[in-house]
Amino acid sequence: MKKLIPFLAFVLAAFNAWAIPPIPSISTTAHVVTTTNDGLTNQTNLGAVATGLVKSTVSGGVSTVSTEAPTSGVVNSSGTPATITSSNAALTFGTTSPAVILVLAGPYRLSGQVNVITSSATFAANQSVACEFYRTNNTPGAISAAPSYDYIPIITTLSIRLDTINLETIYTATAGDQVTIYCTLSAAPGAGTVTSDFADVLYLGMFQ
Repeated sequence: MKKLIPFLAFVLAAFNAWAIPPIPSISTTAHVVTTTNDGLTNQTNLGAVATGLVKSTVSGGVSTVSTEAPTSGVVNSSGTPATITSSNAALTFGTTSPAVILVLAGPYRLSGQVNVITSSATFAANQSVACEFYRTNNTPGAISAAPSYDYIPIITTLSIRLDTINLETIYTATAGDQVTIYCTLSAAPGAGTVTSDFADVLYLGMFQ
């Protein structure tokens, strides 16, 4: 009997070693992955990320990070100057015009500025140039509360830089609204041209 007890202890130890596998522990450490791993918790999946703003969507304990459309930014004009005439029209520059797309529906603060220059222009009476924010899709129309003005004095074949026109408004957008700046002269010059050598639009989403 004394010889049997050590033998039974040996058999029991051997049985425990191979017959009962250890219970795997569940990881509680945060993991960054590029594809979902069913063996991990607290995952952040970066597989869908590209350059830009990101958002996180959680499903089944896995946070998947993806790009998100920006709700704020600024577009500066570039290229040859935009001509301003007595017909209300968008400022169109040679390379980049000041136009933005408001991707999400909701309120935005819009601000902008327009530099105005006369080039060998003649005006026999005082005139003005008016600029406003304008939606070019989703039922096109002006969205500024009122146009912003700059005044043009009586000049004869003169090239001068007028005061910068500043625009600002609060606008509630429909998703995908395209917004730019429209300008017009109260009367065409008798000679020469009126142009803008720079304009920009800044948009800031005011979401709760």
